[in-house]
Amino acid sequence: IGLPPGADVDRGGLEKAKAEGEISSYDVLPDRIAAYLWSSSSRRDFTFKFRPRFGLNAQTPASVVYDYYNEEARATVAPLRFTVK
Repeated sequence: IGLPPGADVDRGGLEKAKAEGEISSYDVLPDRIAAYLWSSSSRRDFTFKFRPRFGLNAQTPASVVYDYYNEEARATVAPLRFTVK
C-alpha cells in the first residue's frame, strides 16, 4: 500500500487487523506498507491511519497485491496524489 513521503503510520489499525485475522503480519516501510495475508476466497478489509509530518504535494507509489508464489497473479491500484498545506 503506497504511502506519501513523510507519513507517520498509526499502527493501531494494523494491529487490530492482525488480531482479527484480516492480515497475518505487516511491515511499515518509508514509502509503503507491506501487508501479508493467507489466500482466501473471502473479502479482506482493514483500515489504518497516517499523518503527514509536513506540508507536501506528492504522489504515492502504486499499490500492488499479488500472490507471493505467483507474481503474475497481480492487481495494481494507480498512485494517489496528496496535497497537504
